[in-house]
Amino acid sequence: MLPQNNNLLNSGIEVKSNASKTYFIDFKKQKMSGMTDGLEALKQAIYLILSIERYDYVIYSWNYGIELKDLFGKPTNYACAVLPSRIKQALIQDDRIQNVYDFVTSAKGNDVFVKFTIDSIFGTFSQEVKYSV
Repeated sequence: MLPQNNNLLNSGIEVKSNASKTYFIDFKKQKMSGMTDGLEALKQAIYLILSIERYDYVIYSWNYGIELKDLFGKPTNYACAVLPSRIKQALIQDDRIQNVYDFVTSAKGNDVFVKFTIDSIFGTFSQEVKYSV
């Protein structure tokens, strides 16, 4: 027979979020060098999340990455309309990110630029990404 009081199962257990300390990726030199933590680790995670196609790699959870494949070849005005919700949905999966808002999109040729604001546990900051569609 299972216990009826669920508090017995949860007593003494404290749930914590994952630490943000990780390897520092130097994208210019294309190598890892040292460690990073806090806001810089979060910015690196955001870059990676928004660079990895969701559902394409078995090493990543289905909650990791962004869906972009279906935007290639579409008109830029369509991509400008769709990207803000996809970016927010991709980033909000990280428990360090509290909100993503104030999206501003623009297009030049086949490039779509998206600027947005992020509220995180480390503070508020702006981010900009560029996608070619």
